[in-house]
Amino acid sequence: MLSREGIEALLEVRKQILDDPNSFNMNSWGEHCGTPCCIAGHVVANAKGVGYLRDSNSLEIDDTACKILGIEEGGAKSLFMVNSWPNGLKNLWLHAEDECVNPNPLRAEIAARRIDQFIEEHSC
Repeated sequence: MLSREGIEALLEVRKQILDDPNSFNMNSWGEHCGTPCCIAGHVVANAKGVGYLRDSNSLEIDDTACKILGIEEGGAKSLFMVNSWPNGLKNLWLHAEDECVNPNPLRAEIAARRIDQFIEEHSC
């Protein structure tokens, strides 16, 4: 179950990726200042008050993001891993790759829809 703070954190990430698709890339958790990052990377960077994540790995980022969201480790795989998204959104995501390169506002919109679904699925 998502905590209230977790919902607020995801809504902040949703707004960020829609406002700045350049900041979003599901293939990267974000390693260097200004590097685009995935949903989990945004959650952690926002909570730490930094624009980048250093000396971390993807599993550590995912686990930390789960703690911030108030869910058990691994509980957000269906949000953090595109291959675990519901088929409809996963297929839209894969087809959006052909639509444009960077920034990819279409992919940002698809990810925002997945965040909305995840909140609905995991809130009280």
